[in-house]
Amino acid sequence: MLDLKFVRENPDIVKQNIKNKFQDRKLPLVDEVIELDAKARATQTEADELRANRNKLSKQIGALMAQGKKEEAEAVKAQVSADAAKLAELEASEKELNEKVNKIMMTIPNIIDPSVPIGKDDSQNVEIEKFVFCDSSDEMIRIAKERFHYQKAEFCVCDIQKLDYANEFDVITAIQVNHYLHIDERRIALSKCYEALKDKGIFICFENFAPFTDIGKSVYLEKWKRYQMEQGKSLQECNQHIERYGRDYFPISLSEHLELMRNCGFRVVEILWLSNMQVGFWGMK
Repeated sequence: MLDLKFVRENPDIVKQNIKNKFQDRKLPLVDEVIELDAKARATQTEADELRANRNKLSKQIGALMAQGKKEEAEAVKAQVSADAAKLAELEASEKELNEKVNKIMMTIPNIIDPSVPIGKDDSQNVEIEKFVFCDSSDEMIRIAKERFHYQKAEFCVCDIQKLDYANEFDVITAIQVNHYLHIDERRIALSKCYEALKDKGIFICFENFAPFTDIGKSVYLEKWKRYQMEQGKSLQECNQHIERYGRDYFPISLSEHLELMRNCGFRVVEILWLSNMQVGFWGMK
């Protein structure tokens, strides 16, 4: 993902790069994201001023109370309350604006490497190997940046259901992602990954799966609990982990996995790996 400051300071370069990639439909996004960013920064400035003023007024209240000026102190308290309500509005607005900015920045393409010749159309463009890391967690993206140093890497905070790529990748992997989604959300996520793949591109995922019966679930969960205890976890920790099943993550059966991937369009769907209650699948577009 491009640096927002670079987009703000070099809109013409960013627009020309979009044209060079034959993605003209994205041209209006450059001006839109710059405008949204300006609003977000103005909102942040106003919020910071209110926070600074709140601290100043809080000190005034203490001084007035110490002097026995209760009525004046109450008036200042009323101002603090009013500012607090305004600050809450500004923080909500800032969050919304930043989310919109991030969503658009995910769709604006990175600058083409100078060594790449520009073709007459997108079919003649030269493909340069790249990696794109997406996660809904800022912390996970921070860790990825620390561990993976590669010139052609892109990093973005993104919900898998909101991927905005089309026919772009040879391989997509989703590791321990989809079992946190309900079935309708899974369908959207898989469809987004399918759309992002090139023809004959490969999708690989690893996640927990659900046994076919309640008895099977009990057997496998007990086995999983014993395994965790053997790794040094306490009984309480193991039980807390098991209790997340069906509450924090929502596994589906192997047959449901296969059917869902086929229904999303994958021409080939196979099991790659299987162990206890975890499974790996691969599918070809």
